[in-house]
Amino acid sequence: IRDAGHSLIVIEHNPQVLKNADWILELGPGAGKLGGKRVAAGSPKSFSKLKTATALSLADSHRNLLSGQRGKRNKCITKVRSIRVEGARENNLKNISIELPANQFVVVTGPSGSGKSSLAFDVIFAEGQRRFMDSMSSYARQFVQQLGKPLVDEVHGISPTVAIEQRVTRGTKKSTVGSITEVAQHLRLLYARAGIQLSVLGKKPLVASTPSQVFKKVRETLAQSSLSKRFPIVLLAPLISNRKGHHKPLINWAREQGFSEVRCDHEFRSTANFNGLDRYSPHDIEAVVARWESIPKNLTAFVKRALEVGKGRCGLFVAAEEQVVWFSTRLIDPETGEAYPELQPSLLSWNSPKGWCSYCHGYGRIFEWMKEHLPASGKWWGVEDGMTCTECKGERLAPVGRNVVLYSKTGQSLSLPQLLKVTPKDAISFLENIKSSPKMQPIIDAIIPEVIDRLIFMEKVGLDYLSLDRETSSLSGGESQRIRLAGQLGSNLSGVLYVLDEPSIGLHPMDNSRLIESLRELQSRGNSLLVVEHDQETILQADYLIDVGPLAGRQGGEIVAHGTPGKVCQNARSQTGKYMREGIPHPLRKSRRILSTSKKKSDVRTWLELSDVHYRNLNGVSVLIPTECLVVVCGVSGSGKSSLIRGILKKGVDQATEKKAKVVRQKNYNLTNGNCFNKAIEVTQSPIGKTSRSTPAT
Repeated sequence: IRDAGHSLIVIEHNPQVLKNADWILELGPGAGKLGGKRVAAGSPKSFSKLKTATALSLADSHRNLLSGQRGKRNKCITKVRSIRVEGARENNLKNISIELPANQFVVVTGPSGSGKSSLAFDVIFAEGQRRFMDSMSSYARQFVQQLGKPLVDEVHGISPTVAIEQRVTRGTKKSTVGSITEVAQHLRLLYARAGIQLSVLGKKPLVASTPSQVFKKVRETLAQSSLSKRFPIVLLAPLISNRKGHHKPLINWAREQGFSEVRCDHEFRSTANFNGLDRYSPHDIEAVVARWESIPKNLTAFVKRALEVGKGRCGLFVAAEEQVVWFSTRLIDPETGEAYPELQPSLLSWNSPKGWCSYCHGYGRIFEWMKEHLPASGKWWGVEDGMTCTECKGERLAPVGRNVVLYSKTGQSLSLPQLLKVTPKDAISFLENIKSSPKMQPIIDAIIPEVIDRLIFMEKVGLDYLSLDRETSSLSGGESQRIRLAGQLGSNLSGVLYVLDEPSIGLHPMDNSRLIESLRELQSRGNSLLVVEHDQETILQADYLIDVGPLAGRQGGEIVAHGTPGKVCQNARSQTGKYMREGIPHPLRKSRRILSTSKKKSDVRTWLELSDVHYRNLNGVSVLIPTECLVVVCGVSGSGKSSLIRGILKKGVDQATEKKAKVVRQKNYNLTNGNCFNKAIEVTQSPIGKTSRSTPAT
């Protein structure tokens, strides 16, 4: 196992194993309270000079054993490892064999359809994933979709694999930069465990109430309610909140404690003959302490019992209003005395009914399809489709979630929505200076480094201008690709084989250089990189290049050339080498024609004129675009290319064509000569096949 390049840490007493180790770490010197210290560390040879318990046992073993020869230790750290594929026949691969170096930046290139992805993903990734899953228990494997064994004779030297395939994911309307990179999920947990709750109205920190204050509030609530046999009031003690499981043991415990009834997910059920709940869904369970049709004389004793069972919380279910009024000895509003629920991550999630704004349901905006379901829906009819929610101001969360804050050492306070609005640099600055108590420090130390690692990666790949609450549907193709990379590569894994499919798609050359630097850093942590790529800069940056071809389909599936980029470039059979040597001429004319670079009266060509464009990051932009030409719009990712062409020009031309209007005037742009076309056709990066039955013919 060691020769294959793995690291082994073995807990062992056996002298023979100790003698054959590369390094020994001894703890002690005694057991229990007398242990827990580092006694010695070093090679087995260095232990011969020591007087520790392990050193003495090694010396005794050497004297007593007849064959005390030591095994030969391999210096596997300096050994050059490789991944060897033999007899790959997947898809159009023609029984190929190839050896590629591990812990290197390896690029697989070749014409589209030549078999690059078949080699990288269908053989190498699939085999690495399959072997990793085979090492797990049968119980764990049942929850993961397993890949079949690829058509290959042997694969040697492969490590666990991670694939980042080529797809542009816009996510849902709720997806944000923070959620895609998993920063939002980590921050949600941080705020739930270390956040300070503020009152919704007064914005002051909540205070813990006394039991006597709870008794008083319960009595006041009962006095204000119309108690009757038809509409009783039920005293509840919360047992669990938002926890998965069938919960049979809990209900059995409640029955043993004398509770004949519980409230499971808003439904009252008997504790006798309880069959259990759906184990894979989260549940809320409260014990029914009492059911009142009038105010009881021993009210205080009932409430005291409810607070004991509910660990400081109890509630009154008012049947007439079908709602629960909660009371707590933990946190209440210092001004109104209102009790607040115990903080949990779901209260800070815009994907959970417990946490999202009741008006926009966590979207942060009001859409046309929502209006008829909104509370007091009549006031929303005048709101435009997609307008920011006036209730949560676009923060997506309910009032409780919006009023949980963290404080910095300088006194600055930020709620979760406020922190998600800032850039990665500002977020790092705030998180590195959070004020915390000694009790909360272990939680902060466990969560914040994970968040900062992902934010630093965003900065490295040029996404330092994006706020964490930015919707992924508004990102450009290049931004979307790098966000996915930040989410999947912004970790500290080592010893992994990453297989990437054209990560440079949609990237400006400047952004591509940053991406390559980030991939190199990933490699420096002890990982191997296998990248399927066409981009010339990435190809030239490779440590090892594999050219698959020579053509596509049945004419491909062979290893045309492999080695350093310079070696492949000189290979006469390689199409990749030819284009790197000679460049690409004009496909039709062999040379470029010269066109006018400005609008002239002598130019009979029609020009599209976009003026005063205000959209996303476009602020008063005006451009002239010639027709009957190949026009390229360029710029770094996020500069506004898609916003200008897809967001404004396409819509404007559609309007001008439909209305046959030469001039289209909108509140955020003006378009002239948009009616010179019969129609406008948009070709996007969306997949063309919607079902598994889609074929090139259909």
